[in-house]
Amino acid sequence: MQTRRLSGGFSLVEMTIVFVIMSLVITVGVSALTTQYETVRLSTTRKHQEIIQQSLTNFIARNGRLPCPAVRGIAPGAAGYGVEAGTPGTCTGTATSGTGLPTVATGIVPFVSMGLNDDMASDGYFNRFTYQVVVSATTAVSSVSGPGIVQMPAGIRGYITVHSGSPTTSGLAPAGNQTNYCQLGNYNPCAAVAVILSHGKNGLGAFTPSGTRLPMPASADELANADDDGAFVRRDKTEGGPNHFDDLLFALTPNDLLDQLTRNGTVKDARAVLNATFDTMLGATVSRAITNPTTVGTPPAKCYAISFPTTPFYDTWGNPISLPSGFAITSPICASSPSGINAIAFSSSGPDGTGGSTTDDIARSISVGELQQYLAKSGF
Repeated sequence: MQTRRLSGGFSLVEMTIVFVIMSLVITVGVSALTTQYETVRLSTTRKHQEIIQQSLTNFIARNGRLPCPAVRGIAPGAAGYGVEAGTPGTCTGTATSGTGLPTVATGIVPFVSMGLNDDMASDGYFNRFTYQVVVSATTAVSSVSGPGIVQMPAGIRGYITVHSGSPTTSGLAPAGNQTNYCQLGNYNPCAAVAVILSHGKNGLGAFTPSGTRLPMPASADELANADDDGAFVRRDKTEGGPNHFDDLLFALTPNDLLDQLTRNGTVKDARAVLNATFDTMLGATVSRAITNPTTVGTPPAKCYAISFPTTPFYDTWGNPISLPSGFAITSPICASSPSGINAIAFSSSGPDGTGGSTTDDIARSISVGELQQYLAKSGF
């Protein structure tokens, strides 16, 4: 039996083999290109998230706070497109939620207000990043910190939680599935103050640059990232199935945003600022005492009345500095007063903002002897 050949010299079997080989080459090539394209899109997404992080740090350096999100759903060229929502500290027009934590505001990256190109506000899949921020971090709390001291932005504290699956009870396993938990008093310093979220390849739940929203995801874990509350999921990518997941979460703690500013001296370390504030309060105490001389004993000795400063002073977390609970001010102070006892003290409730917690409260006591040295210059 002879093999039938086509005109040109190739048999049907040989042609079949050629077609099979060509098909395999094309399939491998397309697969390689698809993989390469996906790698580029992932790389672009991460690069844009890093650029946005740096821009947020720069925004803090300029304004002493984080920006509100831009309102979603605004078409290009319309008023408010890519611009920070109005009324920092409220973030008017954004999606807000306060369930179980201080209020968070959700929208898109305010690229115009941050000085970024439009493209930087989108991920590698050409959808807008979701930007969520703790609302209290969008307003700078004024503080008296003394000449030359740059106030650490007081409201920049993290409350946004990250979980390994659909958010359950906060805290580590087995009680919860939170992955950014480390407790300090009543405050978790590992929590995020802002997130930059890509809704991944499928884009479900994301807004497009034209201002339209793609369908909401059916996956429970992806839905948790699209429901605008302060709890997010970050886990490995899974293809298909009822809990498909391809989101890319970039969660930023206060240290992620402030560390660079602290290292280069743009803002002072929290304790350095607090100590400077204590120094300023000490100066105010002495000045107040000098204006309140009195006499004690027979023959009368010149003394000074000591009282807590009336000017409000705030710590680096925006909370008022107070006299420690139960502390009795020593007053008046004379040249003969015992120098070793404490005269007055200043107390910060620390990062958790709750006084009486020994884990993070910060206090400074000033002895009678210290005050005597200052007051001696006014003449005992």
